[in-house]
Amino acid sequence: METKPSRRLEGKVAIVVGVSDEGMGRSVALKFASEGAAVAVCSRTQSRIEKVAGEIRAMGGKAIAISADATVQGQVDQMVESTVKQLGSVDILFYNAGGAGAARGGPTEVKFSDWQATVNNNLIGAFLCTQAVLKKMMPQESGRIILTGSGSGVRPVAGDMSAYNVGNAGEIALAQSLAAATAHLGICVNVVCPGAVNSRDWTRRAIERFSSGVEGKPVDPGRFNQPEEIADVVLFLASYESRALTGAVINLYFRSDIRAYSVWRKAEPQYIERPATYKW
Repeated sequence: METKPSRRLEGKVAIVVGVSDEGMGRSVALKFASEGAAVAVCSRTQSRIEKVAGEIRAMGGKAIAISADATVQGQVDQMVESTVKQLGSVDILFYNAGGAGAARGGPTEVKFSDWQATVNNNLIGAFLCTQAVLKKMMPQESGRIILTGSGSGVRPVAGDMSAYNVGNAGEIALAQSLAAATAHLGICVNVVCPGAVNSRDWTRRAIERFSSGVEGKPVDPGRFNQPEEIADVVLFLASYESRALTGAVINLYFRSDIRAYSVWRKAEPQYIERPATYKW
């Protein structure tokens, strides 16, 4: 069932980092805008963020597109300053940059440059972006920060993805450290671990990696979490209603992901199937 906008973010300004022309970043940006927030849409690729910003304006919302590399401090600082200058403040950060990148291989095989780049995208980018927005949020004594993490940061699941596992573990520790440091100011910092998401790049990689299926079952993107479903959770974390929650790691494993069809399914009951539709 599709939820109706309730303007829960009226008057707020959100920065969404890591936006493409589809997927979670786009869905969260559109969700924030539909709930009344002015949105700074940020990524390295100007054409992609201009497209999403245009979608927001077309639906009557306010949006700006800022091209920035989240791993470069000067660009991150400028991104935040531009947001404040054009939109008035920063109340919400959704950090969605990162990913596994090219850093795959066993302990003695992975290239250091690839390993470092993956850690930078997941952890260093999160540090730079959170530090920059907290300089605005702490004086105003309010704010919401949501980081996209991964369950691999809690329990590493692939031996050939150590950089991704380490980057996400560090991101979770960063969020919990920031939560402890800012809770007295009414700032909430949380992590969403979305599991398998039905986005173009994630689905393509999953199908390539498991081209013959898993345990005799084909990869079915329709059973992954949908970007719009992740956006609903992020909206809650960005809203006033989440005021009692900080330092949390929220695992969204209700839909079947790749691991639901693996041998881990028997050992980890959280990987369960849910109905394709709801009757709520």
